[in-house]
Amino acid sequence: MLPIFPEATANDCVAADDAMDTLTRKWITPNMGLITVGLRKIRARVDAHFEAQKAAALKGKAAYLSEMKDVTKYPYGYCDIIRNIVWDHIHASVKGKGPYVRYFAALKPFLQKGGLFRKIWGELTYGPYFQSAMQLGAYYIDVSNDTVVITKPKLEIKFLEDTQIVNVDDFEHYFRVAESYFGWDVYPNTHLPQVAALYPAVAVHRKTGALLLGGVAKPIFYKNLNSGGALATAFLESSQFSDRRLPGESADRLAAFRKDVVPQLLANAMSDDAALSDELALAGDVGKLRAWLEAGHAKDRYHQTCLRLEAVANKVGSVLRPYSVKELAA
Repeated sequence: MLPIFPEATANDCVAADDAMDTLTRKWITPNMGLITVGLRKIRARVDAHFEAQKAAALKGKAAYLSEMKDVTKYPYGYCDIIRNIVWDHIHASVKGKGPYVRYFAALKPFLQKGGLFRKIWGELTYGPYFQSAMQLGAYYIDVSNDTVVITKPKLEIKFLEDTQIVNVDDFEHYFRVAESYFGWDVYPNTHLPQVAALYPAVAVHRKTGALLLGGVAKPIFYKNLNSGGALATAFLESSQFSDRRLPGESADRLAAFRKDVVPQLLANAMSDDAALSDELALAGDVGKLRAWLEAGHAKDRYHQTCLRLEAVANKVGSVLRPYSVKELAA
């Protein structure tokens, strides 16, 4: 029996049933004006923080990147960071802490009665692009609405049923959006089979020509685990991407990387973590991955192994990109 990783669906949108709709209309709707003021105040505080970093970076007096994002382009690309900071302030307020308590007073009884308040992530189909937002009962609350198109209003609040956000449930859906949103050309990962059971795509960045190991958002990573690797298999064998092939030059660069660089990367990883030698096979073999998942390990063991395998894949991806650009320029 496969274990269930709740991280897979923890950020999915949830349709409001009658009970949730009733709670929303009793506690949230009458107080939405006050809640909105609080959200605007927190967003202004977030903006002030990052705009100061942005100004310093543009003057060359601070690090160019802030939390691995280009702060000189703030707010572009900051949807998750803004959402997470606002989320933390709201939760502090519900606990009676911080300067925004009065704006979110209605959330306490709402939550005590079983109201839903969660971070959500999915595809906004009118983009298409990925977006991080919040669900408060029957409401969709986006406090970073301007992080793709920066001329849009910072805040968007509407009933979830009136939005165009949808959950992302498989690799095909994810990489279809990623091609548009990130500017990638995506291909099945037949080139780095050592990690294909968990990372079944490689990509070429259209603007730079760089090769990428197709990293995935955490919900999709865990949905693949919940499927025992079946989502990766479907992407590789029966998706709209399955028959695509890397152009010759890119394929040659990736073949050279696999031959000249990957063995040493994996050897280094195993020398740093002896337990990794057996676990690495799970990232490249769906059959072994499924058998391991069904073996009934402790929850901590599953998560520790996944974190180690993610770290290895991230290392491979972080080396691949500059290597491929260097080879492209040669």
